[in-house]
Amino acid sequence: MDKMTTESIPQPIVDYFVSSNNGIAVRRIRTPHSHDVLCGRGGGINGHVGNKVFRDLVAERRLDYNLASTKAEKARVAKEVMDIVTSMSPPGRFLMRDPTGGIGSWWIEIDENRAMAKTSQALREGAPSIRAQHKDELNNNRRARCSKRSRSSQHGSGTNGSVITPLLSNAQFKQEYISKQDMLPKTVT
Repeated sequence: MDKMTTESIPQPIVDYFVSSNNGIAVRRIRTPHSHDVLCGRGGGINGHVGNKVFRDLVAERRLDYNLASTKAEKARVAKEVMDIVTSMSPPGRFLMRDPTGGIGSWWIEIDENRAMAKTSQALREGAPSIRAQHKDELNNNRRARCSKRSRSSQHGSGTNGSVITPLLSNAQFKQEYISKQDMLPKTVT
């Protein structure tokens, strides 16, 4: 994706103010710029330039996200998309309409957790069909993970040198539980 130059983006005149909301400083923004990602619904939000760029970034990374085999890998992909948005010049922000309302239409920046949730949700769009199209690849990833786990349990230690106790089947667990119960002193009632 081509980065936009600063010259092509009109720089807003100071169009924000900082106010206190329950003792917390909140920066209210009058006019989002073209790198900002707006949260909410509707044509105005979907048509915003920053949201279009965001959707393009998400489309480029959707496959990586949906084929990732761990939550940590998925989080890394989502964070990469967020980092691209926030590293633009001027930096993109994730904004939502100010819920306190007031005079005019103001926006506030959402925290990183909410931005991560928005990004992850966008990356999950169409996930069932993506997974269906790449079922073989996903199965190979799962087999590789299971094989890696079984190799580490056969060696008897985890990555930090701790001993890994293999999981018991239901029958093994029941047998072990009953044998431990037999060793307990009997109480007379």
